[in-house]
Amino acid sequence: YFKHLRQAERRGSIFIPTTARDFEWHHQGTGVAHIDLKIANRLCENTLVNAEKFAAVASQFGARYPWEALDKGWRQVLFSQHHDAITGPCCDRSYFDLMDGYREALELASQALDRSLTYLAGAADTTCTDVGALAALVIFNSLNWERTDVIEVDLELPRAVSSFALRTAEGEGVPFEVIQASGPGDKVRC
Repeated sequence: YFKHLRQAERRGSIFIPTTARDFEWHHQGTGVAHIDLKIANRLCENTLVNAEKFAAVASQFGARYPWEALDKGWRQVLFSQHHDAITGPCCDRSYFDLMDGYREALELASQALDRSLTYLAGAADTTCTDVGALAALVIFNSLNWERTDVIEVDLELPRAVSSFALRTAEGEGVPFEVIQASGPGDKVRC
């Protein structure tokens, strides 16, 4: 049947119309192609978990635990995790609603995390016994093992210097590369 149908179409004796009812505006022709929703979901989950960790530690040192922000952030993320949402809705309105919910969750989690880290950094003893020390840098690790990741940081030195070194609290040298340096009073990107 299909062989005869195809031959008839090639001869031009019949016309087979192509129709579609695809309401997918983002990736037409695919039913579940919203990888950006999955990325947003994972980013929100990780940020919320880290915010919870550091907020719990900061609360032990006197900071107020941001339960309202974290509760709302988790509700936004969990609301979007049902099978019709996280795999990608067919209508653009639902897609934008989901992304808006992820945006709000990420903003709430990021603010809670930033406040907790700022509070903890302010409580850290950054006094240095080294007479030539210019500044202290506090780095947080949210994992339960030592890390050797490469980080990028803007350092604002209090005065102009021709060179400087980075050292751990124990006095060990830390390898670094200056990416960009500006004039006195400006930042150094390392």
